[in-house]
Amino acid sequence: MEKLKLCPFCGGKAKKCRHRRSFSNDKEFYYNIECTNLKCGIIMPTYLNVHDAIKAWNRRIDNKKAAQDGNPETAV
Repeated sequence: MEKLKLCPFCGGKAKKCRHRRSFSNDKEFYYNIECTNLKCGIIMPTYLNVHDAIKAWNRRIDNKKAAQDGNPETAV
């Protein structure tokens, strides 16, 4: 599984969160990523799978520029 980048707003550590979609089904979940810095408290929208949530959290504004410049080391 891909490692979470630090918070893009404060540089704090991020954590994965899993939320039950409904109380009637214990096997369906939503996933999101949150900053653990209580002063920041940024929470990303929820996704249906953890991989999409991590991909969204790890995306940075410079990813698009890096991809256009042809630098696969920094593009995601």
